[in-house]
Amino acid sequence: MEELSLDMTGLGQLLLKRDILYNKISSRERNGLIEFAIESGEEAGLKVLADGIDKDKPCAYIEKYCKINFLRHKAPLPIYSECLLKDGTINIYCSEIDNLYLKLSEEGYMVDRNRLYNIFLLHEFFHVLEERESGSVSSIRKIKVFKFLFWEIKRGISQLSEIAANSFLRTIIGGLPIKYICKEDL
Repeated sequence: MEELSLDMTGLGQLLLKRDILYNKISSRERNGLIEFAIESGEEAGLKVLADGIDKDKPCAYIEKYCKINFLRHKAPLPIYSECLLKDGTINIYCSEIDNLYLKLSEEGYMVDRNRLYNIFLLHEFFHVLEERESGSVSSIRKIKVFKFLFWEIKRGISQLSEIAANSFLRTIIGGLPIKYICKEDL
């Protein structure tokens, strides 16, 4: 659960390293790409805050844009939530989040279950907004993966959307997710 307590730059570096194109990105480009994704998420978060989202009760706001399913069955993959853009749906896998809740509790955290759900809901909501507004953050900045004479192939970096979604989430909740979900800070 390292992701819940890293600052955005550290999280951006961690997520970017998970991208399949990471080795194709020059060290010079990496910081600029992370900064771009962080700024994209912050900008979207500030717009949503200005529009009146309640970080502790985001469902009513989000349901103006998409459908939310709170699913009781186990996720098909090891994930907590997903955004189905074609359907305009966010799926929240309750059993997976409840397992995370138990794990965090066992580690000594006093977690607010609703806020734990909110961080996944807000993260996925960013993906809904990015597709509606400007297209995926991942496809805005591309890197060259192949070049032959005058012909080159460029690809988007999928983890840029994840970095932006985390930045969006942190802008709305006002800081680190671990501080937001812990009861001591309520």
